[in-house]
Amino acid sequence: AKAEAAFAAKKILAGDHVIALPGDHGTLYSSKYNNSLLENSLKWIWIEGKEGAKFTNLDIRDMSRWLISNIEVSKETGNLVSLAAGSNIVIADSDFYTTKDTSGWTVDDWINKAASAIATRNTKCVSILRNKLLNLRFGISIATDAPAVADNRMNTLIANNSIKNYSGDGMRPNASNINIRDNSIIDSYAS
Repeated sequence: AKAEAAFAAKKILAGDHVIALPGDHGTLYSSKYNNSLLENSLKWIWIEGKEGAKFTNLDIRDMSRWLISNIEVSKETGNLVSLAAGSNIVIADSDFYTTKDTSGWTVDDWINKAASAIATRNTKCVSILRNKLLNLRFGISIATDAPAVADNRMNTLIANNSIKNYSGDGMRPNASNINIRDNSIIDSYAS
């Protein structure tokens, strides 16, 4: 079943360990609007992919306590992962890419075809760990709309990720309290 349909039907609840089997799972979308039971949950939700489990994108809004691991996310343009207004989210040991083969790509393709990997906005306590990001527009972006320092502390850890072949920025940390360490960011194209 498609992940989006399972969340919309409220078949996935706080505390569940969801194992995505090999195959195309489409978009995983969850917000307080399609599943208010998961908003501010006191129990963690774990989305774990088995080899071959693939998503086109993850769009998680207003959610707390999610662990996402061992998944593959790929599509052209847009964000592969969008997190907004949530907290306590871990994304680990996963692969994010527009396409695995960019031979023949033009400057225009790098700018207009390449997807961006992970973008968070107003999401606190995020850990992005040991992921592989390949052939992208932007790698990892952390942002906040809060102007005051006390309000823009995102408490984010970005560690041990590999970002290779990108055309915008490998990392965009636009907030405070962001710990970036032991990442590899190589091969910028057409920025």
